[in-house]
Amino acid sequence: MKSIRLISAAAVAAAGLVVVGATTESASAAVSKDLTTTYSSVIAGEKFNLSGHVQASRTVKLQYRSKTTDPWTTKSTPTTSSSSGNFAFTNLTTTKTRYYRFYAPATGDYSKILGNSKKITVVTQKVGSYLTPNPIYFYTDGGSVNETVHAVITIYPARVRPVKFTTPNGTNVTVYTDSKGHAVAPFNLNKGAGTYSIVPVVQATNGAPAKSGSPASISVQRGYFIIL
Repeated sequence: MKSIRLISAAAVAAAGLVVVGATTESASAAVSKDLTTTYSSVIAGEKFNLSGHVQASRTVKLQYRSKTTDPWTTKSTPTTSSSSGNFAFTNLTTTKTRYYRFYAPATGDYSKILGNSKKITVVTQKVGSYLTPNPIYFYTDGGSVNETVHAVITIYPARVRPVKFTTPNGTNVTVYTDSKGHAVAPFNLNKGAGTYSIVPVVQATNGAPAKSGSPASISVQRGYFIIL
């Protein structure tokens, strides 16, 4: 009977070790050292967020540096993760490319966490456009065209943003780019022979400043019928 009791105790101890091991592994799996972001490439001054997840409610600090060889600087305002461990640093801005990570100081229940580095790259915004069809023709002396023309606009980095321009006939147009940074805006052109243009201006959005594109031109020409 004595040997049976020893075996039972060993079995219980072994079972306890399995449970403890599983709990530790589960707690470890609940922590992600990676930060997620709204945008990994931002315009200088544009707002972005960084978020992550730890085991439970605890203090989390954000650190940054400009080069991988620089020491980390801790931002002055920490945050506290929710009871489920979620945290976020919101409305961040930067004027130059930086690396970010989170730091959770040690507590009575948990050891410290140093998160993985996340690079946020500052890029120059660009606005491109063209008009189609181009050229367009009229076929009578002293005539003009009355046609629908499409302005095709692309912005970088890709965002949903409003873009405004004034047509050659003086109509103000506002169009929104899609998540890929593309937009197509139809407008009416009623003009005689000549070259006309629009200048698309992407509007200030979420801290990113407004940006004008280069003029997009269209040619209206006298056409001729060819009789064979």
